[in-house]
Amino acid sequence: MSSVYPSIVTGFQPSNAYVYSFNFYNLIKDIETLRKEREFAVLSPFYVFSDGHSEAEVIQFINDHPFLRNILSEAPRHVFSIFGKNVLLYLELNRDYEEDFEGLFIIIKTNLSPEESLNLLDRFDEEWWLDVDDDISNILEITVRPT
Repeated sequence: MSSVYPSIVTGFQPSNAYVYSFNFYNLIKDIETLRKEREFAVLSPFYVFSDGHSEAEVIQFINDHPFLRNILSEAPRHVFSIFGKNVLLYLELNRDYEEDFEGLFIIIKTNLSPEESLNLLDRFDEEWWLDVDDDISNILEITVRPT
């Protein structure tokens, strides 16, 4: 009997239905994990993690809030156009259990003076950030830290 089914189904027996469905579920899960890692890999050239321990937590937070991916990919272009290319963008997860808050911060580290940094942050807010959806700005904040 020739089979038109993919090799995963070849040799299928009713008694093996559970095994095949379990393997198929794991395959789908693995594909989803790879997709999320690939999507984050697109962002990673622009961002640095504040410390090595937070990288997994930040990635998990982004995976839990997939609508952040687009804004995280757009933000560097806007930051660099206002602050210049000599800034570093850090991602930092902030948890405040007393206030029941969990949010992600994009921290713009620059060698500009504090006054000039804040002026540029105000310009950044006016030109782009204030137009971002409230659902996003409630869990993603952008701040500046002069070095």
